Amino acid sequence: MYQLTCKNCGSNDIKVSGNSAVCSYCSTKYFLSKNNELIDRNFKNMMLNSVLGKVSLIVAVVAISLSLFSVFLVKTENKAQQKASINTQQDKIQFINPAELGYENINKVGNWSKSIYDSIQRPVTKADEQTKQIEYIAGTNIDEIIKQVGFPTTNEITPSLNFAVAVWRKEVGDLRIGITILYDYRTNIIKDSMINANERFGTGEAKGPSMDLTRYILDQKFVYDHIENIKGWSGSLYDSITPRGIIKNRDTDIETYVGVDLFSNLEPKLSKPKTIIEHSNGETSIFWEKKVDGKTIQVEIDYLKDSSVIIYKGLRIKEN
Repeated sequence: MYQLTCKNCGSNDIKVSGNSAVCSYCSTKYFLSKNNELIDRNFKNMMLNSVLGKVSLIVAVVAISLSLFSVFLVKTENKAQQKASINTQQDKIQFINPAELGYENINKVGNWSKSIYDSIQRPVTKADEQTKQIEYIAGTNIDEIIKQVGFPTTNEITPSLNFAVAVWRKEVGDLRIGITILYDYRTNIIKDSMINANERFGTGEAKGPSMDLTRYILDQKFVYDHIENIKGWSGSLYDSITPRGIIKNRDTDIETYVGVDLFSNLEPKLSKPKTIIEHSNGETSIFWEKKVDGKTIQVEIDYLKDSSVIIYKGLRIKEN
């Protein structure tokens, strides 16, 4: 026989019914444990609530973890897809060989053609027995090429090194094409030739100071894409203009110029310019303008007043 004592008032008058018990004196209700100990119902409820709370917390933590893991999987998958897309784009870019692209578009540069480029013969070299210097003989003379295709954009000579480089450049459509000829300054025999093309308005990934260059290129593209809004102008007409060629002596830093296109031939095709500026050095700058999508696009042509030789062309967005 065991004796039960009320934990609330100390009375031993406890009435038991199954696993429940009630104090006859203060009416406190209990649960009767397997060891015949009185457990306050409120305490049991607290314990139960505590257990349920812990279970709920665990469930919540698990749910949040699963949710975060799902987000991680989605982001990982998206990054993988983006990386795959970038790799695919890079692979496509890598397939474009600059030399092949330039060769296929060589006819867009002055009077150049594949047949003229292919006709360039590599020279035979001979060492001078006394000076031990290499001489280039039996190759194509650059003067023969210039007669067929016109003057190069730049022609840099270094007499002291018996070395010279002629470059023809052309921007047309979305391409910037360049043809480079290395030749012997003394004999004019071509030593080597190369050609390449790249994206005309390509900006790459600009950071820091190069952001200014990126903006300049993007402005040029915007003007080029909308140049037909200026009466008389078109992309093809702009591309057809070849400013003067430059011959630069690297030993003396003296530059001389060779005329290519004349403004007097271009002027009848164009509308009246917005601004004409005559400089004291004999150069004249002319500007055509048009407002497009809230931006003032501008085409500039500079030429020599006495000879009408075009020395510069440019595209820009005018600063307000």
